[in-house]
Order: sequence, then C-alpha cells, then structure tokens
Amino acid sequence: MVSCFGGVLVGLKEKINSRFVLSWREFTVIALSVGVIMLTWSLPPIAQDPAYHDFADSRRVAGITNFWNVISNLPFLAVGVWGLLSSRRCRPDLVPIVIVFSLGAVLICLGSSWYHLAPINETLTWDRLTMTVSFMAFFAYTLVMVTGSARTRYALSPLLIAGVASVIYWDISEAAGQGDLRPYALVQFMPGLLIIFFLLLYPQKFPARRTLWLVIAAYTVAKLLEWQDRFIYDSLLPLSGHTLKHIAAAVGAYYGVRVMLASSGDNQPSSQSYRDSSVPET
Repeated sequence: MVSCFGGVLVGLKEKINSRFVLSWREFTVIALSVGVIMLTWSLPPIAQDPAYHDFADSRRVAGITNFWNVISNLPFLAVGVWGLLSSRRCRPDLVPIVIVFSLGAVLICLGSSWYHLAPINETLTWDRLTMTVSFMAFFAYTLVMVTGSARTRYALSPLLIAGVASVIYWDISEAAGQGDLRPYALVQFMPGLLIIFFLLLYPQKFPARRTLWLVIAAYTVAKLLEWQDRFIYDSLLPLSGHTLKHIAAAVGAYYGVRVMLASSGDNQPSSQSYRDSSVPET
C-alpha cells in the first residue's frame, strides 16, 4: 500500500534531482505520509462492522426501501453533471481531473443509491468504488497545484488504480472471512489529511483556498452526521444523520468543483508558470 500514495512524491522529484535536498515543507509531507502508512499497517486487520448497514431511517416510501437515504444522493448527480459541463472552462492540465471528479460524483449517486436499496457488503463495494474515484481525482488536483509540475497530472491514473485496488482488496478479504479495511481507510482519510497540510504549508499555491477549506469543512460535517445517524433521527430532525451526510458531502463536492474552476480561469497561471515563478525555499 505504500505505492497508494506514491503520487505525493511525483511533483517533488524534479526538485530533489536538481537540488539534492528537501525543504522542510517537503520533508514534512513525506514524513507524514510514511508515518501514517506505517501506523495504519501496525494495526490489526479491520473487518467491516455488520452494524454499519443498520441505518436509523429505513422508512419505505413510494415502494422504495430506505427512501430518504436513496433519494438524498440526487444532489451528487446534479453536481456531477454541472462539473462535466463546466470542465471546458478549465486550463488544459486540469480538464481530465475535473472530468474524472465530476464523473465520480455521478457514479456516487448511482452506487450509493444501489447500496441503500439493499445495504449489504456486496452493494457497499460499488458505493465505495465510486467514492474513491472522486477522492483520488481531488487529491490529484491538489498535487498539481502544490508541485507546480505538469507531470503531476499523470498521478491521476495510479491514484485511481490504488483507490479501486483498496476496495477490491477489502471485498476479497471480506469474502474470505478476513475482512481488512486498512487500505481503504488510507485511501479515504489520508488524502484529506495531506490536503490540510498542503493548505497550511503552501497556501499561496491555491487561488481558492478559502473555498478549499469549505470542502474540508463539508466533508468533516458529513462524517460527523454519519457518526450521529441515529441520535439525529431520534432526537432532532425528521431526517437521519446519514441522509444529511449525503447532502453535506454533495455540498463538499460542489465546492470541490468550484475550487478547481477557480484554479482554471484565464487569469490563472499555467502549471509551467507556477514552476518558473516559484521562489526556492531555504
């Protein structure tokens, strides 16, 4: 799984070759990546908790089981279609990333809806496969922005492969009775952690950094809502925490597209310009 996040090093390679020394920022990113991977693999295998499929709101409406958990995925479809239509506004090196991210949002709508119609491990596999598409695409975007290297865009393919492989590995391990979510946990949470560090270490690299913080905030809120699924449904609202999680995550996806479009305007420098205008760090 170390190769899962090898893309972190792609954009730094040119600097290492030219200077033979890492800046403290580069060292921090690499040390954090290696540390998280080692910590994760020091844990015992993590099997899927069967209670995960027991959602608070299982109401059947209009003949649809878990109606609100299914229908709340529609915002992903809207965001994905908008992103695909808007991708032509991107600068060339970001177009594939925006397309993949937006296509991932469309697939999340389909995969998550399919899962919530019959929440079991087999359908959860499709839900998670679609999510990794958008996770890895957005992580690839941040790599392009941080490194200022056009070569970093090639990290998209290996990151997608790593994300899909993590889900397939979990699915096979569950079928063998030895479920292991560790690779998928890395794919889901490590990019978010690194993006936060990118924002703190390289704020000047992100033209829309305030909006990027909104992406992180929306994703954090989504995870909290998921965690408090039953409490919210029983105590506060007619909708469950899991239903609201879908809406919050779709809001995050919306801001994700906005972030990438804001980095793609005619007044934004190209990847080559980022590299040429950067000031060597001491």
